Amino acid sequence: MGACIDVAQSDCTDIPGSWWNPDGKTCQEYAAPDCRHNEMVRSACGQTCNGNGCNPKKTLPVQAGCQDDPIYRSAFNWHCAWFKQRNCSAYLFKDELMKACKKSCKLC
Repeated sequence: MGACIDVAQSDCTDIPGSWWNPDGKTCQEYAAPDCRHNEMVRSACGQTCNGNGCNPKKTLPVQAGCQDDPIYRSAFNWHCAWFKQRNCSAYLFKDELMKACKKSCKLC
């Protein structure tokens, strides 16, 4: 995955959606063993992995319907809006891009 997000496990925040991981799972779909053994899941799913033992330091928007993920940045730090006039399927990171940027990639 090539996206960059400024969220740490200590932020006690879950990254919304599933574009950030190769399994296509949301934080809620990962189980406790994933939190213990997978550093990427621990970092991306701080609230899920820490359970009730933390208070979120960051509030991230939850997507619904045909929207772009407002926190997504490509490997080149491009926002979803950058792809509005481009062919999203032409990029090597097209799978994560099209999960995060449904509206800009004209998928809905």
